[in-house]
Amino acid sequence: TNEEIELILNRFKNNKVFKTAFLTACYTDMRTGEVFALTWNDIDFENNTITFNKTTVELTGGGIEFQTPKTPNAIRTILVSQKLIDMLKDWKKQQQKYAVELMEEDPELVCTRDSLSHIRPSSIQQYLIKVCKQLNIDVHFHQIRHTHATMLIQNGASAKDVQLRLGHSKIETT
Repeated sequence: TNEEIELILNRFKNNKVFKTAFLTACYTDMRTGEVFALTWNDIDFENNTITFNKTTVELTGGGIEFQTPKTPNAIRTILVSQKLIDMLKDWKKQQQKYAVELMEEDPELVCTRDSLSHIRPSSIQQYLIKVCKQLNIDVHFHQIRHTHATMLIQNGASAKDVQLRLGHSKIETT
């Protein structure tokens, strides 16, 4: 619910890393792997769009690999809110400050740690589960995608529009 989202956000108000991943998931329909594969080149700040064209897959032994999405329909560009665009701009500026401090190049990935290293999706998922348990909220990261779809429908979006936004090949899946 909106109330539960606010509770979670309040819990993470000082954790920009988690807040960025969580709000990006809330304001888009991204799958978990898509959130953590998102690069700054995928965001069009001028037109308020995000393009989904890759996903992360965790490898045995701790590595991460970038892959194309599982279906052609999962490659898509969606319109996003100005609120999300503004939050992402703020995070990008913060990352650039970290890069200067660490004497690193600006990161390509949106969701990074303060050290600019990649975040494993499973670590954020586990963190969210732990926090939600403390808040007495039963949710995991992928359910944020379901919440987004539900909110779209509650606000008058057609099932077809939601299907296209989610990247589903069949309306029955939506």
